[in-house]
Amino acid sequence: MDTHRTATQNAPATATAMTCPGVSNPSNPTPATTAAPTASPVTASHSIAGTLSIAGVTALNDADKTGIKEVIAAKVGPFCGPNAASACAASDVTITVVRRDATVTYTVAVFTSAAATSGATAIKAVSTTDMTTAVAAKGGNLASASVTAVTATAVSASSEDDSSSTGIIIGVAGAGVAVLGAVGAYFSLCREEPSMTMAKLEDQ
Repeated sequence: MDTHRTATQNAPATATAMTCPGVSNPSNPTPATTAAPTASPVTASHSIAGTLSIAGVTALNDADKTGIKEVIAAKVGPFCGPNAASACAASDVTITVVRRDATVTYTVAVFTSAAATSGATAIKAVSTTDMTTAVAAKGGNLASASVTAVTATAVSASSEDDSSSTGIIIGVAGAGVAVLGAVGAYFSLCREEPSMTMAKLEDQ
């Protein structure tokens, strides 16, 4: 009898198990890790826009302009900041002096439509007498200023921009779900393949 041949025929079959990237043991795959999402910065997409008509002023320097910003911020009230409940500051206000006997165009950046509406309402409620007192109190070239008119309008981000942003977010989310589904299917195959190999060995 050919003992060598018999021993070879009776030897147990061996197979090389399938290995998958990131899997140390085919029957116990290592969970895939995903990076934590990065929060998008919140921006002030709404604003309060208006004008101050100021008589008795021939020139405005940087200190005068800062003074006007401070007055406007104070009159808007506590509608600034990401929570739309913080006191507004000069840094929230931008101004442009239209002409020498100054018409000042201003914009106050806020974070919600409601804040824009409330802030505009607050400024429109200020009389020209009160605004004159506040502006003149800043001194310098504003000491003799007289505010003759005040306007304010709430400016909100357009619904078209909001819809566009929503569409982008939905599209990105959908793509992310599709990718996760593909990854899940791949690792599911990695788990099933070793079981299929073992079944074939047991049949032999």
